Parts: sequence; structure tokens; C-alpha cells
Amino acid sequence: MIAVTPSSKHDDIKRGFNPNEMIARSFNDNIFTGLFKINDYKQTKQTDRSLVNKIIKIKDGEQLYNQDVLIFDDVITSGNTIMTCAKIIESYQPRSITLLVMASNQLNELFK
Repeated sequence: MIAVTPSSKHDDIKRGFNPNEMIARSFNDNIFTGLFKINDYKQTKQTDRSLVNKIIKIKDGEQLYNQDVLIFDDVITSGNTIMTCAKIIESYQPRSITLLVMASNQLNELFK
């Protein structure tokens, strides 16, 4: 199952789609879209990006129980969003969690 990192609902409406979901659907139809932001928090406009852990929530997380979950994000800037998603998903006891990121200059820092 592919869990896509959430984007801003406002941006999704403006664009007419969620880019991470659209990319993930290009290689798999088993998509989990239950991760969401409770407001239009933008990481790029924050000085303390760790606050994203108070913004991302989950619905229907029980679907992740005992599943192999791939968390997909197109770009990692600080790593806080994808790590917050991983912690939330981990609480639903998936069989495994794998991260897939298309671009980042932070991976070495994230996994020291």
C-alpha cells in the first residue's frame, strides 16, 4: 500500500489534484490517502519546520494494520513531514514501512 504525504488542501483545490497522489497512482492503484493536514500549513514558510507534527493527522489508519506500507513524497526539504507520517503510520502496526522520495539533499542528514 502506498501512503502519500499530504499537501495543502488549499493548494490541491487550486491545482485540481494532489501531485503526490497522482505520481503514486502512475505506478500503483493501492493508495492510502488518509494522511491530511488540519490547516494550510506550508513547510517552506516556516522557521521551525518541526511543528508539522502538530498539523498532520490520519483517518482510516486501521487500513494500514499488517500492511507493507510505502510512504511516498516527491521532495524532502527538512524531512519533518515524511518522518511525522512514518511515526503516525507506525502506530497502526504495519508489517513494514519503506520511504520513497524523488528528490532531496537532506537524506544523509536524516539518517545519520
